[in-house]
Amino acid sequence: MIAKDGYQKIDKKYRIDFWIGIGIGTWTTAILMTVVGYLSADYLNKDMLIGLAIVNPVYFFCMMIGAMKNLSITSAVFGGTILGPLIYTVSSEWALLFAGVIAGTLAFLIGGKNGK
Repeated sequence: MIAKDGYQKIDKKYRIDFWIGIGIGTWTTAILMTVVGYLSADYLNKDMLIGLAIVNPVYFFCMMIGAMKNLSITSAVFGGTILGPLIYTVSSEWALLFAGVIAGTLAFLIGGKNGK
């Protein structure tokens, strides 16, 4: 979000370098932290593992709430929040995917219809 907001201040001929730097930094951090998490998982107790597993979706949800600047995004967040637990009762393995696709598609159609 911060990188997306600040890129316009960068001269156009350096923007590709900026995005390559952001991409490399993001991927490197993700890969390293995945390896650290994998190697340290055996040394953590069950409660800590559950807590760490919950951090990612909570962080993502907070980011989505912070990005709710138009009707489409707001509809997608609320629709996914409602549909996720409902679909989970039918299919626990596919609930997140189906809730996201359904809520996102409906939000896209609502936003397109309302011009937002």
